[in-house]
Amino acid sequence: MKTLLLAFAVSALLPLLGSAADTDGFLVFTIERFAYSAKDGKSTEREIKQSFKIPLTQEFLSNFKNFPNQNSQGTGFCCGAHFQSAQKWDPGFAWWLERTTDHRWYIHMWANPRNPSTTQSVTIKNLEDLEMSYQDSYVNIPNGVNVSFSAKYMSAEEMEKHGPMPIPQVKKADRSVLFHGDSLTNCPIVLSGVFQEN
Repeated sequence: MKTLLLAFAVSALLPLLGSAADTDGFLVFTIERFAYSAKDGKSTEREIKQSFKIPLTQEFLSNFKNFPNQNSQGTGFCCGAHFQSAQKWDPGFAWWLERTTDHRWYIHMWANPRNPSTTQSVTIKNLEDLEMSYQDSYVNIPNGVNVSFSAKYMSAEEMEKHGPMPIPQVKKADRSVLFHGDSLTNCPIVLSGVFQEN
């Protein structure tokens, strides 16, 4: 009887697990923050580093429904992140991913407050080629903050070696939930994603 109940419980969970686990790779977003004294360069707070993964399932990829045309930028995927307990001068972060008319991928990322020195873009043929990062400094005497943020592709095999990494909530363009995501209550940084028609 116990075996039957266990089998039933596992079979009931399989559709939920499969929706995020049935993938060969992941988009991985990482944010780091280091606060220091402008006087001597020593750390004034503990360093923060947080990564998130988004499974590149067929369902996720199928949400890029429209390509750019003369009237629209097509379907894009936007990810936004911010610190749970933001300090003065702490930026927010954003990533924008969309298809191009020639079936490549365009990725743009920036930090807020936004200015030309904190943006980066790349166009790639395959998501497996994605690897981009940016570093910036925000100085407010007597303290300063160094931040870095990145986006890259990781295979399922690489992810197994990396260890646990939370999945953020992801919504479709109609605002229904694609991935419910993991609890980010204990994460120093919060990230969420949504598809948009532009």
